[in-house]
Amino acid sequence: MPDFHYRGLSISGSVSGFIEASSKKSAESLLKAKGIKVLNLKVERPYDVKTFWLFLSLIKSLLDQKISLVDALDISLNQSNSKIKKIASRTLSQLSEGQTLNVIFESIFKGLDQKTLSLLKIGSEQSGLAHAAGILLEEQKLKKDMNREFNKAIAYPTFVLLFAVAALIVVFDTVLPEFSQFIDHQNQTLMQKIILSGAGKGYSTFLSVLWVSLLIGFSFLVLQKLNASRKFFYYFMTTVPGLKLISRKTSAYEYLNAINLAMSLNVDLGSSVQLAEKTVSNLIHRSKIENIKTLLLNGVTFSTAIRETQLFEPMQIAKIEVGEKSKTLPEILNSIVVDLIEKRRQRFALFSQLVGPFAIILLGIIIFLVAYVVVTPMMALQNTIG
Repeated sequence: MPDFHYRGLSISGSVSGFIEASSKKSAESLLKAKGIKVLNLKVERPYDVKTFWLFLSLIKSLLDQKISLVDALDISLNQSNSKIKKIASRTLSQLSEGQTLNVIFESIFKGLDQKTLSLLKIGSEQSGLAHAAGILLEEQKLKKDMNREFNKAIAYPTFVLLFAVAALIVVFDTVLPEFSQFIDHQNQTLMQKIILSGAGKGYSTFLSVLWVSLLIGFSFLVLQKLNASRKFFYYFMTTVPGLKLISRKTSAYEYLNAINLAMSLNVDLGSSVQLAEKTVSNLIHRSKIENIKTLLLNGVTFSTAIRETQLFEPMQIAKIEVGEKSKTLPEILNSIVVDLIEKRRQRFALFSQLVGPFAIILLGIIIFLVAYVVVTPMMALQNTIG
């Protein structure tokens, strides 16, 4: 439900704050029941994910000073940034009404995934919010670094591609029509015929491709919101070789990372398992992982339960089994997660190294295509004259 910001009058004087309601009329009724005469009422739109990370970074820096969340939010109210002030005010208002931090953030920010919300819930319930925020911010930094390196690698090829497309449009719409008047189309190769058939169709073809691409992109965004299409996507990810391995490792990392965080905050294994299962983004893998808590209740060991899911590496299961027997499961889980994070960094470094050469190869293909289209009518004209 949306949040509404209100200003009004009560017995104690002027009041203001936030209230959650299904509609403006419902919000007015709730405030009236509290004895508040509404003077101004407007809906508060949710903020984007980028604003969430900025706000979480600020709260993390304040919590590191060993102050409470409420005090950190009070300090945030003195910020010059109007967005930060509004978010802090909304959070304080809803905390005073007994709502949990993850529920509050889910209503204030748009697009937060369940993994982020679950980790925040674990941190806030176990007095380890600063630790949870630190882990989330570290993962976000890794993603930003990866995106930055990827954008850096494709920036130059993309720039050249735009000019190459413009050059192709000019060639097809101005050069080829002139050449085609003097060329004998019966005396040409198949490739020359295909290229010359596009004479005068460069810009129209570009528009058609552009609109089709936009339609496909929009359709993908719409289908992404549907539960059935999401299940199909995850089914695709779990059946195609290569993607299956990546998806399995991702789910294993998400799950073990969440359990490691929970246990580092002194949460027992049963509660950690229950909280961590929501952090797995793959719906098919999540359904398998949800069986773990049932197996634990039936007396099955954690290492045996995760083996049943077929999502974890044999070495990971062996280490967890050793941790259970030696009563050092939290330490073992932490070492596994640290190793997984290091492997992710290594894969990211390898990916960054491969993007550059691949982009150069793609750029070479584009340049060859432009050159071939320019040279083809000249060769065709030579064949006609000859």
